[in-house]
Amino acid sequence: MRKIFNKKSIITVFLTMAVLTTSVYALDKNEAFKDLFDNKSQYLDESSTHPQHSAQLNGIKVTLVSMAGDEKNAYFVIDFENTNGREFKGNNIAFEQFQIKINRPKFVWFNQNIGVENSGSGMSWRVVNSEDEDFGKKPRLFVVMSENDKIAGETGEIVIENIIEELNPVSLDNLSKSKLDLYKLYTESTANYKQTIVDNSEEIKWANENKEDMYQTEYANNIPSHKLQPRGLDRQMFEDLDGVFIDNIDFVDGKLHIVTRFINQRQSFGPTLSPKVQSKDSSQTDINPIYNIFESASNQDSSYGYYVYDISTPEELKQYDLSGWYSKELNKTQGVWKIPFNANYKVTNKKIKLDEKIKIDDEESIVESVFISPISIELNLNGKNPNNGYVNLKVFDKSGSEIFLSGGSNMSSKTKATYVWTFMEPVDINAINKIVIEGNEIMLKN
Repeated sequence: MRKIFNKKSIITVFLTMAVLTTSVYALDKNEAFKDLFDNKSQYLDESSTHPQHSAQLNGIKVTLVSMAGDEKNAYFVIDFENTNGREFKGNNIAFEQFQIKINRPKFVWFNQNIGVENSGSGMSWRVVNSEDEDFGKKPRLFVVMSENDKIAGETGEIVIENIIEELNPVSLDNLSKSKLDLYKLYTESTANYKQTIVDNSEEIKWANENKEDMYQTEYANNIPSHKLQPRGLDRQMFEDLDGVFIDNIDFVDGKLHIVTRFINQRQSFGPTLSPKVQSKDSSQTDINPIYNIFESASNQDSSYGYYVYDISTPEELKQYDLSGWYSKELNKTQGVWKIPFNANYKVTNKKIKLDEKIKIDDEESIVESVFISPISIELNLNGKNPNNGYVNLKVFDKSGSEIFLSGGSNMSSKTKATYVWTFMEPVDINAINKIVIEGNEIMLKN
């Protein structure tokens, strides 16, 4: 995934390195995956490893509890513990930087606000016990990584820089004494002012060339052709939320554009606010942005948020106020935690040779083979690279139920393409018997 959601400035500071330890736990080796996937964790029994490697620094111990994977994909379960007896605040753990490095010249990196950028690699993560009572004692992070290069059998390390405890999300409806009237704000922003509109074709081109999943396809379809630029209005968004301002609001190409400004150096309220257009009629649905992107100001003291909404006329604004939610930083522990790992799990991929002819975009392609593991499916095509490198795949089991896919990676040329998707949860590889590629149904023989 491209670095498009938040272009945070990187401040170079000296950080004390964590002490590495290795612990031996007397517990069910698949305890972490059982908590996540219940009885479906059995499909990971052969392809998992449980290193229990830890790094400890400034009162926080970070432990890589378990890994599972196949050739190019991996699950990571990571626990956080306070060693000084206090509990974690809020309901979410975030980081200023989170990297997974593979010991080869190229590495995959991940930032909790940004995503992944590395030749078709991908990664997603979530705190799995944010609503549980045990969050304060031991937050648990689940990370899914997908690579074009081999992961299985490789060594590497997880690098975490600055651990942030936060409340996510906090509704602005509960904090604000008053909401912003959108129509009044629009008239204030546009009165006696000539707007600056810039071309956005570069981002559209990049997105169309790098579609990897349905999320990115939808995102690419909503990228505006032109973007409203900041103007310095600096209207404070909410009475009790310092450092967040409306900078500009206007219509561009028939869509409502809102530009916000965040002061980077404040203690709380990081640039993760998500404005929503809220109907004054409680029976009507609120409107969330169809597009948003963050960029740092040239002097690095602020970040700008660009939001686009599916509202086409100023008259419609009279029906709405501006509200939203944000992530509130409660505590930050500075330091660098490094945890080594060895992806020495057993690979249980199953290869099915197909050589099936299909039509995509009226062009003939050959589905040469699929590789199926408990956590992913890999599709190999020979033919014209379709849809700028993206294909729509659906997977079904013998009962006819769809097996849902998450993100993944792809590698393609003009005549060949390899696509990898991770499953939302582990699967029985022997239960999969049908795939549908761009409407082309193919039965799989076990």
